[in-house]
Amino acid sequence: MEAERVCKARYDLALSRRAFLAAVTTTTLAACVPSESPNGSSFAGWGSQGLRDGDFLKPRAIAWHEARVYVIDTTGRVQVFDENGSFLNLWKTPDTSNGTPTAIAVGLDGRLLVPDTHYHQILEYSTAGELLAQWGGYGAAPDQFIYPTGIAQHADGRYFISEYGENAERIHVFGPDRKFLTQW
Repeated sequence: MEAERVCKARYDLALSRRAFLAAVTTTTLAACVPSESPNGSSFAGWGSQGLRDGDFLKPRAIAWHEARVYVIDTTGRVQVFDENGSFLNLWKTPDTSNGTPTAIAVGLDGRLLVPDTHYHQILEYSTAGELLAQWGGYGAAPDQFIYPTGIAQHADGRYFISEYGENAERIHVFGPDRKFLTQW
């Protein structure tokens, strides 16, 4: 019974996070003032196009954790905002000369998980931006990647990682210890 209650609570939290993220990603993130959408409804967004703190250059992915919004854009910057859109912090992925990550997620332990697409690895950050772990590498072996594009962590700790490219678009499954389990 307790396990069912915990699972239901996690499911409800995931739904509320999903609803919040959907609301955030449907805004234009274009100004810090109320604006009008094409259908006439008003909304508020934040940021604008650019490279200043709090601005975006083609946002690629967004994640939510403990009243913080994490946005990664095509510069490889991870920017952190509070739930009202106030800029708090930023950091960059280690290298961006070949390309930038396409996703960001939050692990069960609160670590930010970034599939570093063009460097064929997974980056793990603290919520303050400290790089805590890098795993994977280029290749076709079961524990290697070619263009990882997405990551999610199951409630039991398993990691699911998607990739595209030369490996026929695999889904990898790793255990909580980051050891390869299976793929399809």
